[in-house]
Amino acid sequence: MGCEHVGSDHLLLGLVVDGTGSGAAVLLSAGLTAEAVRRRMMAIGSTAEVASNGYGPSMRNILRLSSQHAETLGDPEIEPEHFVLGLLDRDDGPAMSLLRHFAIEIETVKTSLLQKMSEKTS
Repeated sequence: MGCEHVGSDHLLLGLVVDGTGSGAAVLLSAGLTAEAVRRRMMAIGSTAEVASNGYGPSMRNILRLSSQHAETLGDPEIEPEHFVLGLLDRDDGPAMSLLRHFAIEIETVKTSLLQKMSEKTS
């Protein structure tokens, strides 16, 4: 995509493109598609500020939130589902703008994902 950073929108696209796991399943079932996300990203471009590590500010926060979710849920590793939860916890940033553009119901997706994750561990 010609970007010099990894933003939350890139993470969202990667999760949907991968299409595996509970996180991708709830996003896809909410109506999100990789092609739609990719088209929208290309249409709006990216203006995120970039840190020396290549991550935009929202992405750094999502990584922190994802780690917290894994710890809270007692998971030894950060899985894609934790990244989705981290994305959904952000009220701003490129990924949230994309989710809002596609009228994704954030709380519904989050509730569905947490339910799928609890079923997986039961």
